[in-house]
Amino acid sequence: MNWYGLYAQMPLRTEEGIVVFGREKDGDCFDESDIADWRNGRLLYNWTRQEYPDNPVIREMLETIIQEEDYAIDLACGPGMGLLPALSQLRPGFPGLATDANLLVLMEWQRVLHSLDVENIALAQCSLMALPFRSNAVRAYTSMIGLSSTRGGEAGIMTALAEIYRTLVPGGRLYAVEAEWSDVAAIFDLFDKMGQQPWAVFRETQCTWRERFIRAGFTILQEQDVERRILRPEDNELGAAAAIHGVEVGQRRTAYILQK
Repeated sequence: MNWYGLYAQMPLRTEEGIVVFGREKDGDCFDESDIADWRNGRLLYNWTRQEYPDNPVIREMLETIIQEEDYAIDLACGPGMGLLPALSQLRPGFPGLATDANLLVLMEWQRVLHSLDVENIALAQCSLMALPFRSNAVRAYTSMIGLSSTRGGEAGIMTALAEIYRTLVPGGRLYAVEAEWSDVAAIFDLFDKMGQQPWAVFRETQCTWRERFIRAGFTILQEQDVERRILRPEDNELGAAAAIHGVEVGQRRTAYILQK
């Protein structure tokens, strides 16, 4: 797959086979403890896990991608690499481009992919809020909770959605699984018990993903519940605090197929 044919600009540099476009601060920050976890088998586990193919809703989405698309560009792939590992499991050799603003996680992914002789996945460092692709050029994007990692609050999310919409071909699709909180009042109560200010994402006016997608111009072709769950201690700092204080924080995940 000639990914360079999709770019509107040349990368700033290439580092260990990864094309770099800049704006690394637009993504999640990782440290040495994350690297230790990744090198202790976490990325290898994420490449081989069956969680997504085993979920009937996500499995249906994956099969649709394989049937309808020639490739997928995963947005804000992070240490899970979005939907690309599952697509590679269901159709070995399916071309994918994994993108993330954080170069560190991509370099670790490159190391794992080389160790496994995986050749169908390329890597590109770029910001969701400044995608390097030409307008009306990309046929298919995927995202697994990647849009939620966008910096800049609601304005940042809408900028990212505008970039996705701009770069998709007419009729192009975004296949996304996104999460929403079921009880924001309980979350504010939890932060009060923690003695902390709520994260910015909770302080802003809450807007549903459905509303955001429609506002960005997308047509919703499909919208299905993936799961409803309670945040766990191992999920993040909020989940750990919820377990300590006996507060249940609910989360709903929904799968969307969106079309430009």
